[in-house]
Amino acid sequence: MRPIRTEEVQPLLLAMLKAFQQFAKAHAIPYYAAGGTLLGAVRHHGFIPWDDDIDLFVTPEAAKRLLEATKDDPLIDAEKRYRILQPGCKPNAYPTIKLVDTKTVVYERNVSGKYACGLWVDIFKMTYWADDREQAEAQFAEQNRLKRWLQLSIFGNLKDTKYKRIAPIAYLAKGALAAVGRNSEYWGKQMYALGRDQKTGFIGNLAWAASMKDRYPVEWYRETKEMPFEDTTIPVPKAYDRILTQFYGDYMQLPPEDQRIRHEFEGYYLD
Repeated sequence: MRPIRTEEVQPLLLAMLKAFQQFAKAHAIPYYAAGGTLLGAVRHHGFIPWDDDIDLFVTPEAAKRLLEATKDDPLIDAEKRYRILQPGCKPNAYPTIKLVDTKTVVYERNVSGKYACGLWVDIFKMTYWADDREQAEAQFAEQNRLKRWLQLSIFGNLKDTKYKRIAPIAYLAKGALAAVGRNSEYWGKQMYALGRDQKTGFIGNLAWAASMKDRYPVEWYRETKEMPFEDTTIPVPKAYDRILTQFYGDYMQLPPEDQRIRHEFEGYYLD
């Protein structure tokens, strides 16, 4: 297998985004740029220079439509290269929908190799957070609890010394949990189901929230606009300034070089 060079990652991701755009348009699936992809669209009109993934948001209704449209045939393009992975289903260990490039494989740092899949686009299902702040904090605490169990269940491919030290105990716990059905699929599906079916005044990425900053007023996502992204465009919420300010603060200011972090993974082209 030939390693994927750093400078090849973004062109590969851009091709995946374009394939998804065509599929989403054909199936009337609305989506939004999210996270670093939203920041990149606004600040750089494309990728953040050191970024190595794409993040998209879909509403609960759009997520359901996407999963139904790809249930029988998860390959979304004419060349049959790009595949939708269901949330919490191997090799997708996470509570997100993933679009993967089947001609590549990626090994994540400190994640077991059996969860290796192609280079990916993360498609996060937005869900409804509680209106009450205290109840919303309880939702986030539950997500954090489940996330710790999920991370234990996919433990492997150890690179960091701190993880190698606890490996024997972690592997024993991982095996014991798997023996009673508490494996990655169990935790991933539990996380994907987090949130409220009944609409509230707040929405966001609860299943893989980084902090309470991932909780946004619903009205911020009611209208979108197209924004340049590399040689294409991408839909962004018209309230992008409020969203980015809440999450990043002074988002137009570049971070110090030691905070320009990439995902630490090994990527290869499949022969």
